[in-house]
Amino acid sequence: MKRGLATALLMLVSAACSDSLTTAPREALVVSVASPSVVASRSGSDQVTWGQIPVEVTLRNPTASTIRVQSCAPTAERETSAGWRIALEPFCALIGPGYIEMLPGSERTTKTLISGALAGPGGPEFLGGVLAGRYRLLYRYSIAGETGDMDEARSAPFEVTE
Repeated sequence: MKRGLATALLMLVSAACSDSLTTAPREALVVSVASPSVVASRSGSDQVTWGQIPVEVTLRNPTASTIRVQSCAPTAERETSAGWRIALEPFCALIGPGYIEMLPGSERTTKTLISGALAGPGGPEFLGGVLAGRYRLLYRYSIAGETGDMDEARSAPFEVTE
């Protein structure tokens, strides 16, 4: 009897522990780019050539929690033969640790200018000094009140031409 009770108790504890370790994916920030293709531009002087990619982006919080989105510009990823690579990472440390707070069910549409150096002593720099290509935007966010690593949300890919 004791052995059967111990076995049943062990099975119950194991089931409870495995359920607590297995979690369903939680809802996440949704990132949408308004157009499947955008036209980039170049500007600068003889020392630095800058590239700019204007993108209209909508961030949507479908969760029941308040989300804090890093207020620095998004990271731009470009598709390469080796897969998705960071094409431009903004200098968030220089901008400050701010965030945009999004209430449950809220949505925010903004015109974002992804800007970086293509050639010369400027920064941040576009990967390989290339502007045209297939991109997606990466936003870092967290659930208000939670600590630890930030979650990441990406847009669908879009084409950038010059």
